[in-house]
Amino acid sequence: ANTNNIVSTVTYNGTSCTSQEADANIAGDPDTFSGRTAIYTLVNPSTGANNVVVTWTGTVTYGASGASSWTGVDQTTPVDATGGATGLIIVLSAGVTTTVDNCYLIDAVYSRSGTLTKDASQTTIANVSIAEDDSFGASYKSAGASGAKTMDWTESADGNDWVMSVIALKPA
Repeated sequence: ANTNNIVSTVTYNGTSCTSQEADANIAGDPDTFSGRTAIYTLVNPSTGANNVVVTWTGTVTYGASGASSWTGVDQTTPVDATGGATGLIIVLSAGVTTTVDNCYLIDAVYSRSGTLTKDASQTTIANVSIAEDDSFGASYKSAGASGAKTMDWTESADGNDWVMSVIALKPA
């Protein structure tokens, strides 16, 4: 993908979703590669089988998206904290500092190096290879007591470009 291919809108059943965190890693790649992750939310979505539509700007070489639904989340201000990180090493880690106990941490990660393995404390939402050595994943875990928390993955290969976005959802 190139530096101009960012998500411009996300809708669910025609309703706009809110961007909570978006991160990009364009470090060290001569072809202006840009790995990007983003997490969008929608409070109290309509039920049923509905479409999630992602609109991109620019030309997208590779892209992937996913959706998950969460119950028991604060319906007024669902997001407690957000964070993101990028890097070039085999260990991927992004953190947030929660202010509310028992948040759920949710991440989205993209890597240019082989397969991804989540930390044992996290539950997989998705883990997919999308082209050659490109992979994306998403996972969640309970944060427990408030404070500094991380979401962690490892790459199977040489530690190429990676990017991760994280949000903490407050309990109802």
